[in-house]
Amino acid sequence: MAGVNGLDLLSYIRQRHPGLPVIVVTAFGGTEVEAEALKRGATYYIDKPFRMARLLAMLRAALGPAAHGAGRRWAEYG
Repeated sequence: MAGVNGLDLLSYIRQRHPGLPVIVVTAFGGTEVEAEALKRGATYYIDKPFRMARLLAMLRAALGPAAHGAGRRWAEYG
């Protein structure tokens, strides 16, 4: 993201929408970045490249029961 730090964006989202699930997806990760993302309130964290099945599992878990029907449709496009 040009000109925007992802961790700062996460903090911004958390301040304005504290209940919103946020999955941080990054190509510039590592244990320090992951720890900071989780500290700032990320629901989940995933490094690129990632397996679509893993991301879909995170989405389903983050969305809870509302994702059960939609999850099957998402999988069709993975």
